[in-house]
Amino acid sequence: MNNKKKFFIIFILILLDAFLLVGYLVIRDKTNLNDLKKEINEVNKLDVTKDNYNRRIKTSGDYALVEKTIKNYLNDYSKGVQEVKSTMKDSKLTKILSYDNYTSDGFEFVESFKYLNTEKEEFNKEIDLLIEKSNKKYIEKYIDKKIKDKYFNNLCNELMVTEERINSLEETKKTLEEIKSKVNKIIDTSTEVLTLLKNNKDDCVLEDGQIKFKSKQVFDKYNELISKIKED
Repeated sequence: MNNKKKFFIIFILILLDAFLLVGYLVIRDKTNLNDLKKEINEVNKLDVTKDNYNRRIKTSGDYALVEKTIKNYLNDYSKGVQEVKSTMKDSKLTKILSYDNYTSDGFEFVESFKYLNTEKEEFNKEIDLLIEKSNKKYIEKYIDKKIKDKYFNNLCNELMVTEERINSLEETKKTLEEIKSKVNKIIDTSTEVLTLLKNNKDDCVLEDGQIKFKSKQVFDKYNELISKIKED
């Protein structure tokens, strides 16, 4: 076999290998894209107020980066939403105006005031961030930080920043704003109650498992504030 034939055969084999490689890459990309879209469709069925988005990554390469970006964002967001929702049921907050707390903390309420101030600051910081995260622009900036490649950045936006998701986040945002209002009302009114008791401790008596008042004026104000908390 002369050199020309050898060169021709080698050339054909190289071309064949190149076609096979390209074909493999095309098929792999198509498979990854299909798997990504299928997985994100499943993710879209979850509820940020109760579900966990920490799911196994099912794609590879840059497609995996897109998948991780979406899942990480939603997982952090859902955890935050569930945490702030649980604040309303936090036993320390719900029992801050209980007989047991009055007894244990005394009428100076040093620990109670400290807890309410800290809880309000931390709660508002967390829920304000979640409200901000509910906005389209925040999500787009988040994607820009995580994905630099233009194609995959656009793909992530296409899958993440959908009309359906934005509408869903807007609804969650409204819920968060309602929760913020309710929790702050509970904290602020609880602070008012404890301040009232502290300033009128000589008119308050703890006995028989309840708080009693010597002053009708203090008694009426106490009931007014307690009723304010119970309105919601």
